[in-house]
Amino acid sequence: MTDDTPTTSPGGASSRAGGLEDRLQRLEVAIEALSTRLGAVEASLELVQDIKRFRPLQQLLAAGDLEAADRETARLLPELLGRSAEAVKPDDLEQFPIPPLRIIDQLWSQASGGRFGFATQARLYRDLGGSVESLSALDEALFNRFRARVGWQGGRAFALLEEPPALGQTTPEGHLPLRCWYTAYGLKAANLLMARLIEGGL
Repeated sequence: MTDDTPTTSPGGASSRAGGLEDRLQRLEVAIEALSTRLGAVEASLELVQDIKRFRPLQQLLAAGDLEAADRETARLLPELLGRSAEAVKPDDLEQFPIPPLRIIDQLWSQASGGRFGFATQARLYRDLGGSVESLSALDEALFNRFRARVGWQGGRAFALLEEPPALGQTTPEGHLPLRCWYTAYGLKAANLLMARLIEGGL
């Protein structure tokens, strides 16, 4: 009686193992290429969304409508946090994403030749001796000096005038954007937003 069970030579097994390894390597390369393409698509979608989101502000600034651009900036910040204006809490401002703040700043800065924008406001605050430490300490006197420097309403009450002064050539440096600084949380929220700007390198 003979044994008809097929035998596998060592060379054949080695060949099949090598072929399987090659296929696995090609599959890994294909997956990596697909991941790269998906990442590029996601980045493109984010860019399209950003362009759509910030276009109204860009158009208002390009048209020189600073009043409307200020209102649009105040509308944008809660939207970027995924909240209504009334639902924004101080903790939200403390963790505000830096990239959209930088985009808004660049739009204001480019439209005004560097006179307006978050970076200008942060620089003027630092020029008065301000820092993250003074903001953490809620140094009201220092922030009031900053408000006077940029032409915001003076006095102790941190509240927006119902009719802010008309905007024009004499509008102080750093005056805009304005409305996004005024919330129901008053000076505390303003300090947290300024601290976020400084921490983000603006």
